[in-house]
Amino acid sequence: MSRKYVLGAKDMAEEDLLVETSIGDEILMKEKSFVELWNAVSEFHADLIPPISQVGCGSEPDTHEDDDLPLTEEERAFHAKFVAESSAQMTIGLAKEKMKDVNKFTRNAFLPIAPPRWIESKVKEKKDKIWEFETFNHSVPIGVNAYKLLASLSEEEVNLCQERALNENTEIIKGPYPWTADAMMLPKVGQFDPLKCNASSTTLAVRGFYPPKGQTALAELKRIWNAGRPYLKCRCVELEKGDCKTNITWFDQVLWYLLANPDLLFPEAPTLHARVRAMKSLLRKTWRTPVLASVVFFFMREIMVKMAHAVVHNPTVRQEKILDDEVLMLRKFPRKMAALILPDKYLNNLSKRRRPTMRDA
Repeated sequence: MSRKYVLGAKDMAEEDLLVETSIGDEILMKEKSFVELWNAVSEFHADLIPPISQVGCGSEPDTHEDDDLPLTEEERAFHAKFVAESSAQMTIGLAKEKMKDVNKFTRNAFLPIAPPRWIESKVKEKKDKIWEFETFNHSVPIGVNAYKLLASLSEEEVNLCQERALNENTEIIKGPYPWTADAMMLPKVGQFDPLKCNASSTTLAVRGFYPPKGQTALAELKRIWNAGRPYLKCRCVELEKGDCKTNITWFDQVLWYLLANPDLLFPEAPTLHARVRAMKSLLRKTWRTPVLASVVFFFMREIMVKMAHAVVHNPTVRQEKILDDEVLMLRKFPRKMAALILPDKYLNNLSKRRRPTMRDA
């Protein structure tokens, strides 16, 4: 694997630059297709228009020669590289300006389809606090193999998690490890996020499938992508300390932050090696329950993302045909997720459902 990364480093860097310059607009336009499909009201998405190609609009063709002097091959290569980098930087700058508008509209971004490598690179700018992205819906870039390594999960446990996901079973997987709030000793999120509670201990819960009554279509559209996701919340109400009214935090996002900052959990550990060993022991034993819940959600999120791309590609698709895999669509969770993504109560007017045109591409 190391050889693959070394030999492919240049191609990967070029691919990352391409993703960096296009990912924002691409995701926002896909979100707009969902907003229109659901007939939801989003002030931010209403003002979006498809990005226009920069060719012929302020960019210079590679063969352009201002002073009528022919370019050498070396000069031509430098010029092409300079124009490409300048265009990329301009696009990034425009994206940052657009993100200021996103933040004005209370995190109306919602589609969790950004590539893991992009999330991993961008979260460093936020000091590994993934909850500070423009949407709370991003999953951390930790795959099944990484969870297996971190918590020494067996193949049988992973298979059980996948079956739980397909069966829409999000109940905590109990075993010979802690699963109650007191025994798991989960961290107080308020210790490293000042917007969260620090007054009481923390418990683990899993996001349900049905939204609270009275939510707007946009609120529901933002919520469905986290069905089955494990999260941490304070116990103020449970322990009769009053309602602090602070929000929840996804467990995987907390885990990512603590993996990057193990000194918060183990301040007395003498070396990084000691902190890493302590963290793996914690995940293997004390926090095995939330890790298993995260693996269950990982498999759910994979299906959600496939469905999201399918709907963007063909807004007229029906629930039972949203994925081509007929065997998969016989399972409980895929059928439930299809109903959440294409709800009859919002999509009953079929005239609003159309195939994407060339303008949408």
